Amino acid sequence: MEEKTERVSISRRDLYCIARQLQSEKYAHEPFKACQYCKYPCSTEEELLPNYERVQFRLQQMTGVDFGVGLKSNEERFSNEKSRSVADCDF
Repeated sequence: MEEKTERVSISRRDLYCIARQLQSEKYAHEPFKACQYCKYPCSTEEELLPNYERVQFRLQQMTGVDFGVGLKSNEERFSNEKSRSVADCDF
């Protein structure tokens, strides 16, 4: 079965944010530890959410991988492939 591919666009700021989140988890074993070294502001006056939450929500929408909290277990989180709306997310 051939997988359908599509291009998605992501800003340099969002890509940088994802890299910092991965760096935090891999080396510091603390979420958002590397955020203190980020070259971008965490949020702007126009944004309602901090950048890392906005990026996580966008990735969730694009991939179906659940970043939300409130699931019963990690097993449920990793097996959950449905996208949720903003109203369903715990911000």
